[in-house]
Amino acid sequence: MTTLSRRANPIGAIELRRAISRSLNRSFYDQTDGYAYLPSYGPEEIIVSTAPSHLQAAVAGALCRPGDEALLFAPYRESYPGMVRMAGATPVVVSAGSEAGFVPSVDAVEAALTTRTRLVFLNCPGNPGGRVWTRTQIGDLCDLVLAHDGLYLVSDETCAGFVYGEARHFSPVIHSERMRQRTIITSGVSRKRGSRGWRIGYAAIADTELMAGVRTAARRVVSSLPSATQGAAARALEDRARACAMRIEFERRAGHLTRRLCAMGLPTLPVQGGFYAFANVSSLFGAKIEGVTLQSARDVATALLGDARVASVAGECFGTPDYIRLPFVRPMEALDATCDAIEAFALRHRPAVLPAGVQSAGDADQIMPASADTMLEPLEPAAEPAAMPHTPA
Repeated sequence: MTTLSRRANPIGAIELRRAISRSLNRSFYDQTDGYAYLPSYGPEEIIVSTAPSHLQAAVAGALCRPGDEALLFAPYRESYPGMVRMAGATPVVVSAGSEAGFVPSVDAVEAALTTRTRLVFLNCPGNPGGRVWTRTQIGDLCDLVLAHDGLYLVSDETCAGFVYGEARHFSPVIHSERMRQRTIITSGVSRKRGSRGWRIGYAAIADTELMAGVRTAARRVVSSLPSATQGAAARALEDRARACAMRIEFERRAGHLTRRLCAMGLPTLPVQGGFYAFANVSSLFGAKIEGVTLQSARDVATALLGDARVASVAGECFGTPDYIRLPFVRPMEALDATCDAIEAFALRHRPAVLPAGVQSAGDADQIMPASADTMLEPLEPAAEPAAMPHTPA
């Protein structure tokens, strides 16, 4: 590893890129059941930076021009719309309800693609939705991408190491070599090893021309990462036992949080992957707190922070306005204390007249969004979300 007093390679120290290459290639062995193609990446196809979002923005800047479009699947990462607009392109959202597991139909995605579409963003396992696309759904999306010349897929696999229950993660690159050339895998080391403060993200890019453009765009913002963090990341990637232990514990917390939220009348789909539960809080709309009527998830999130001292992120940030995002990264005792505070808040403030079809608070876990119809909509610039931490108090 480069000595600590010298500036590291702008695309990442070779030792770290080799470690990422090994880790990524190992992961494909578990995904290729039923596929004849086994992808692999060399260290020359890896670029390292401060976070996956930085490299996603660099990809958008390298590929998109004013007038271009990028497809986002709601709920999407809150950073996607901004990075698309920074590149001069227009974000277009394809939404599906919880009955569809937040996965849009093939027909809806195909209807959204135009001659101006340059990028599709896939966040799987989903943040904030916690859903994992099936192998068939991934394959159908790959077929659509390959049917459109010049279209690329950003596969955000930041949470890929944390998949629970019967769900399995499938990267689009296992589809074929053609798809590997059209896919940009983005992920990180920090989150997967419980050390988010170290800020290490990477992208795997097979298209050499695109890689050159991404390197140029990325270096204009971050010249290189500290050598110390890169050395630590390279070693952390070899510690698979720690990652496995984290996954087992997070699966336990995910199930516990989901059960408690549903029991208190806040319907939440089972978390298949990632670090967050996504709760429908529409049963709290209409509640009045200190003269203010809660009319949106943003109102609920603000009231939870002030009244129950629980921090959450409103679904408006993710293009899914009836929901709030709650993490389960803290120990079980803290998680239970958070759930107790949310439950007490709901009991105090849930309006007497509940949403249509709900007879009592105990029935509220049967609520689903009013429509599961898949919708296509251009994304209008949204107001900045209220600043609040992502971790429950």
